[in-house]
Amino acid sequence: MIYLRKLKFLLKNSIDILDYYLFRINKQYENYETVILIASMGRSGSTLLSEIINFNNEYKELFEPFISTKVNEVSNFTYPTSLKKTSKSQIHFLQAKRVISGHIDNRWVNQLKRRKNINKLLIKDIRVNFFLGWLKTNFSSIKVILLIRDPLKTIKSWQNAGFDNGDIEYQFLRKKYYSMLSVEQQKIFNEADSSFKKLIILWCLTYFIPISEMTKSEYLLVKYEDILRDNLDALRLYLDDVSLKYTIKPSRTSSLSYKLKKYNNHLSAEDLIYLKKAIKLFGLDSLYNYSK
Repeated sequence: MIYLRKLKFLLKNSIDILDYYLFRINKQYENYETVILIASMGRSGSTLLSEIINFNNEYKELFEPFISTKVNEVSNFTYPTSLKKTSKSQIHFLQAKRVISGHIDNRWVNQLKRRKNINKLLIKDIRVNFFLGWLKTNFSSIKVILLIRDPLKTIKSWQNAGFDNGDIEYQFLRKKYYSMLSVEQQKIFNEADSSFKKLIILWCLTYFIPISEMTKSEYLLVKYEDILRDNLDALRLYLDDVSLKYTIKPSRTSSLSYKLKKYNNHLSAEDLIYLKKAIKLFGLDSLYNYSK
């Protein structure tokens, strides 16, 4: 009976299984000579960055394809999804392959530019950071841009957009990553007793996990604030495109002149201390340092 079930499975999935191994051998992504993936937490400027990269409409763009409620082809990527870089999940691989090879086409993913008959693919997604190392391991030729924004501004924008209070993500992070944290990291994790603190933990782990899993040569870290300054030399070099330029005037609330004190009206001294401690414990204080 067991052998019969195995035979039925093999017959039913033989094409996908063959495709799976052939793809691993060939390491080709259909006809795309370039595949770029912008990964970030929501409300970090990924749409802005995609507009800058594709300013001359040379890329086919996929808008947030790794969302199972909008894209049937990635049904196993329920939010939030976590995959260790060593995971051998065949079903996740096959579904991710459809995205990386550009074989996704619906109104959701086509919200941005809709060019099709070109050989460059640009993917932007805010739900991939917890399997970003896995993606890079399995699809090594993709260019990964890890986009990061000031945590206070990210959280403020998150809240203004009506996103959730972070509780779902916090429980997910506890289940998936708590045991791998240091004693001090676990302590501050446990101290997250408000929506603000849970979102700080989410912000920290959204970047701590992929940075821990990938080598510096496997991705480019881009700060949202550098985009506003048109400080894009590293990005131009990474993408081999000297024409990239920031020309879009930022809104008042996203501009560099919008001071931190604007947010301090909503922050208690306790929250500010928590923020400083959290980003330091997760090694992100070199990017955003509030000690001053």
